[in-house]
Amino acid sequence: MRKIDITTRDGVCRSYVFHPEGQGPWPGAIMLLDGPGIRPALFDMAARLSKSGYVVLLPDLFYRAGPYPPMDTKVVWANATCATLTATST
Repeated sequence: MRKIDITTRDGVCRSYVFHPEGQGPWPGAIMLLDGPGIRPALFDMAARLSKSGYVVLLPDLFYRAGPYPPMDTKVVWANATCATLTATST
């Protein structure tokens, strides 16, 4: 994995590039993050994809919000409140 910065009109988008070992050329893939943002699970997924023969770009699409620590989804979901939907008869 290699960290790169992509300069945009809105600031600098930190991004990560994963590539297979050996000589290319290799097909490319852009991995889009989900709601929790950049975290170790996404690094693992990008690394697995690169081991399958792809160059993978993982950009931090939340860069406009500024730096943030990696999110631990186990902590986030453990503290989340789930609303229960109930059907009512009228």
